[in-house]
Amino acid sequence: MPRTTIFLAVILLTPLVIASGLAGAGLAALAAQRAELAEPLIHEREGYYDIEVRTRLTSYLFSTEAGELRSAFLYFAPYGQRRDEMVADATTDPQTLARSFAPEGVFPFTLKLSGLEGPWEYRLLRREEKMIQLEFSKASGDLRLRKIYTIRDDPSYTVDCELVLSNAGGRSLPIEELKLLVGTDQFQVLRGQFVTAEVRYLFDGERTGVVPPSYGRFDGLGVVAKSAALFLLSRQAGFAPSLELDGRGRKVLGVKAEGFELAPGEERTYRFTLYAGRPKWTLLRLSGLERLVDVGPFGWALIGIVGFLDWLYRLSGNYGWAIILFTIVVRIVLFPLMRKQYYSMAKMQRLAPRLQQLQQRYKQDRELLQKKMMELYRKEGINPLSGCLPLLIQLPILYVLWQAILYSAERVHLSPGFLWMADLSVADPYYIIVVLNVVAMVLQSWLFTPTGGQKPNWLLILGMPIFMGFLLRNFPAGMWLYWLFTTVLQIGQQWLINRELGRLRPVPLEPEPGPEPEKEGASDEARS
Repeated sequence: MPRTTIFLAVILLTPLVIASGLAGAGLAALAAQRAELAEPLIHEREGYYDIEVRTRLTSYLFSTEAGELRSAFLYFAPYGQRRDEMVADATTDPQTLARSFAPEGVFPFTLKLSGLEGPWEYRLLRREEKMIQLEFSKASGDLRLRKIYTIRDDPSYTVDCELVLSNAGGRSLPIEELKLLVGTDQFQVLRGQFVTAEVRYLFDGERTGVVPPSYGRFDGLGVVAKSAALFLLSRQAGFAPSLELDGRGRKVLGVKAEGFELAPGEERTYRFTLYAGRPKWTLLRLSGLERLVDVGPFGWALIGIVGFLDWLYRLSGNYGWAIILFTIVVRIVLFPLMRKQYYSMAKMQRLAPRLQQLQQRYKQDRELLQKKMMELYRKEGINPLSGCLPLLIQLPILYVLWQAILYSAERVHLSPGFLWMADLSVADPYYIIVVLNVVAMVLQSWLFTPTGGQKPNWLLILGMPIFMGFLLRNFPAGMWLYWLFTTVLQIGQQWLINRELGRLRPVPLEPEPGPEPEKEGASDEARS
């Protein structure tokens, strides 16, 4: 079968494969997205109840012991990252999600107020498609307390908490100090191994590492490490930061309000947002916390690519199509360079007989050979290194896209699936996309590797694609999707350029120099 026919078959069958797979896209989307959050799971523990709420990113565990958040375990972990527990005094088994807790531990949303001994009452307040509300309540004399938690199935890694205080008596209730805990300055990277994080504050919208002597508004405090962040957003008038040491020398962070009264029948509501997740700028920005992390030049480039992918996602409604559109844009931008590369390679092939002639003629003088070769390159207008430029550009693009998919993994994970792939942020469990890539790369090498009329070297044609597919098989499926369509578009571009290059003819060989004329008197000397 002619190579042109094979090429046209590939180009025509690829859209058909995509179209046929679209029928399964809905099934993949249903597999990737639940219709609604499941009912909370209730676990009994030493006279108390732990209420577990699972989103597609995090498993949250609340307790009736103090109406607090006992655990926030990130069980979704994209390539190169591990599952992490955000609460230092909780240890979570990554396989079973079974928890254990340190005695006298520090847990987020623990309320420090006199007279609050004993368990809290719990009830499921509200459940919608992507949102659950839990209520924990307690009475202490005339004081009524409620904590209303809102958990959403989105990539923001946040839990909203409404703290409601009401006076059910007929006289004013003085409150000397009310303190709400956030956590400690440690994260548990492995069981029993901790890393100390940096304490950060927000005052008047600006980040600082210390409490300033004067400020207008306190916005929140928390800790940020390399791979985790725990931060309480508190835009409440009358609240101030609290920082003290516990018995283990750790910094215990919280917010506090001092010296106020509740009038008879009065009810006050305070609203907080806890971010417990990975310190990614794009995710922190969803809660207005982007100032917590520093972004370098590469980070801003990555954020730009992520923003472009998000725009393509909003345009197409699917990250699979967004990656394909991104691939097409990249190939269009790189086409002039690719065309120049292939023209340079074709000209080098035209020069091959002439270069072999020079190598044979000047094989005894390497310096003169290099000089003659450079003269030939200048005469024909060829830069021997120009063919490397497109490859050097493609590799950074591939790396940046890979990082962008990892950086936006939470959004991709929560989006609809594509074809048979339920989640483009993780590896294809069936490795179908990997096999398709290997086949496409082998086909590209077979169609366009010059053989000089000899049998193709199948070891070279098969070796690199198979090795690459095996080595990178667990890379995100979205990256493999990009590379597959890059290869398909490259085949099309190469075919078009090869048609243009078909008119080129080899550079003719130079005639061999004739014998040098004899000098006068040479024959007489020879005879003598």
